[in-house]
Amino acid sequence: MTQFLTSSSGLAVREAAQSLREWQRDREGLGVALVYGPVPAEDRIYHSKCPMDQRSVTALSEALDGIGARWNC
Repeated sequence: MTQFLTSSSGLAVREAAQSLREWQRDREGLGVALVYGPVPAEDRIYHSKCPMDQRSVTALSEALDGIGARWNC
C-alpha cells in the first residue's frame, strides 16, 4: 500500500487546506449547471433501482452545496 501522508506531511496538508479554503472563498456564489443528455436503457434501470440518496447526482449536488455553488439540474 502506498502511503501518501506521513507524520512529516502536516505542513503540506495545512497549506493545501488553506489553498482550498481560499479557492472556495474566491468562488462564493459560483453558478453551475448539471446537464444530462438522453438517458440510455442502462441509466433508466439504474435510476429505477438506486435509492435517491445513493445516486451520483445526489453526491455531486451535495458537493456543490458544500462549496457554496448555486446550481440547477
